[in-house]
Amino acid sequence: MKNYYENYWLGTLDKENTLFADPPYWPEKESNRILDAMKGRIEGRVLDIGCGDGCFGRKLLERQKGLELHGVDIAETAIRKAHKVANAKMRLAVCDVVSLPYQNNSFDCVLMLEVIEHVFDIINFLSEIYRVLKKDGVLFITTTDFNFLKKVIISCFFFDRYFYPTNPHIRFFTRKNLRSVLIKCGFEVIHQQWNGDYFRLMPMGQIMVGKKITHKI
Repeated sequence: MKNYYENYWLGTLDKENTLFADPPYWPEKESNRILDAMKGRIEGRVLDIGCGDGCFGRKLLERQKGLELHGVDIAETAIRKAHKVANAKMRLAVCDVVSLPYQNNSFDCVLMLEVIEHVFDIINFLSEIYRVLKKDGVLFITTTDFNFLKKVIISCFFFDRYFYPTNPHIRFFTRKNLRSVLIKCGFEVIHQQWNGDYFRLMPMGQIMVGKKITHKI
């Protein structure tokens, strides 16, 4: 897995047949939409999991200057890039996302921006996030939204490219199954919305916000 994501950040993955082989570059419109959704929800000590090259973290710190922002990624290449562009206040580390180098109850908020669809062991991943979040801590997720219309379009026209064996997206979420797995891992879903849209007919992706509850359901 680590070698795969080193190649992902080096830009050496197969791009001819595979969708999503390039890391996100966070254009202004998309960044602002996510930052607006974070308003009033993200504060204090924040962990950006899968922070990549730190581009979004820099934008977040420009918008909310009082945050203590930590970023982790499995790829050393990504963290090296992050050191070049990230705000000097962003604290960066290389680690496996299912074994975070932080104590219990360390963070007020955890961000997973276009990350959860790349993770093999979802339950252990979310359980590790639950561990490092403080009581009532916030988990902010952006990911795919596999709604009915998108399923039909992909099945008819893009199946081979969307599910090509080297595609870095290995998990595909609907609003229903993402909510279900969050509840299973001890989170209450407090907000969800579309993350962009195609001609206002269907979402490009989804934003879902969870809150750590003291007693898991």
